[in-house]
Amino acid sequence: MDLGKDLRTEIVSHRKIWEKRYKFYQDIYSDVTGIDYALKDLVKRQTDDSTRIILPPAKVKYLEIDELQYKK
Repeated sequence: MDLGKDLRTEIVSHRKIWEKRYKFYQDIYSDVTGIDYALKDLVKRQTDDSTRIILPPAKVKYLEIDELQYKK
């Protein structure tokens, strides 16, 4: 029984760590995507007379991990 309780505690602990790490990865992905669009915009302005700004999508979609969506 004690080992079962320990295992359950360990699973919850790991899930929290994975969720935290996943959130950081999402934020990094979003930031890198924004930087990518900004750099493309700068290059576009340097090579073209147009001053059109390329805006990133409103919400960048990151890889979904179904196992982190399930909470018991």
